[in-house]
Amino acid sequence: MVDPESGQQVLVVVQTDVSERSGVEERLMALTAAQMTMLEAMFPRHIMEQIAAHGAAAAMSGAAGFDVGAMSLSKLATHHECVTIMFTDIVGFTAFSKECTPGQVMSFLNELFSKLDALLDKHNVYKVETAGDCYIICGGLLDEDEDGFQAVSTSSPCRAAKTKAARRALNFALDMMQVAATVMMPNTGKPVVLRAGLHSGPVVSGLVGSRLPKFSLFGDTMNTASRMESTSLPGRIQVSQTTYELLRDPRPSRWHPTGGVEVKGKGLMHTFLMDTESTRTRRNSTAAHACQALPTAAAAIGNTAACSNSANHT
Repeated sequence: MVDPESGQQVLVVVQTDVSERSGVEERLMALTAAQMTMLEAMFPRHIMEQIAAHGAAAAMSGAAGFDVGAMSLSKLATHHECVTIMFTDIVGFTAFSKECTPGQVMSFLNELFSKLDALLDKHNVYKVETAGDCYIICGGLLDEDEDGFQAVSTSSPCRAAKTKAARRALNFALDMMQVAATVMMPNTGKPVVLRAGLHSGPVVSGLVGSRLPKFSLFGDTMNTASRMESTSLPGRIQVSQTTYELLRDPRPSRWHPTGGVEVKGKGLMHTFLMDTESTRTRRNSTAAHACQALPTAAAAIGNTAACSNSANHT
């Protein structure tokens, strides 16, 4: 521009303080990153891509809000030929809930479930959901794509892949039992005891609902896995015959056939119970206690039988 007094060309420099706007932009970027991290933990990649595409289209058309119900269900639903589902719940939770405040219940479940969440990546299983004291995971549902995102497995799994998925779910259940024992029940001060059930079969995964949409699994496999848990025993893992045959466990001696359990809506189902470390420990402790008591009882009736070979030689 020209200086009106000197008539010479001058350069005008205007400085504006943008530190406040820069701070706002940084906070928005941090918020966006946090939202993406949360979404990645909640949804597999194809769900996120559909949500993003639908949201962009809605914004371009000037539509107000975001309607999940308007999205194409066929693009969100995926059929899975065979996955392994595990249900678990806490033994004595109903009595505990009656004796403790809602705040104590929430704090307790947060402590326990956070420890279980830490096992998910180790065993490469997917956390389906929690409902009250019920914790549900799935093996064989998701894979990691080339970009590191969780992606739904769409290929038809071979027998080896089905076995791998079942073993991942079982190994999670075994670790889960041990980790749960490190958490104490607030009302009794005793370690948490879980019971678990596993079943393998087909499911459909997808996003349902327009409010608080949730990625969920559907099908009779879910119902059967739930029945395996509800008919299981404290500290034990019960599997259906389908899952047992998929596992091909190299240590079959740790499994015990139940002789069949009555399952609502299905009748008699052949199932197998697995000993966990906690049940073996309790059983060995009980046996040792009984063995120690035998000499005293034997002396009372004049019996010289003892619990060990060394005692028999004395």
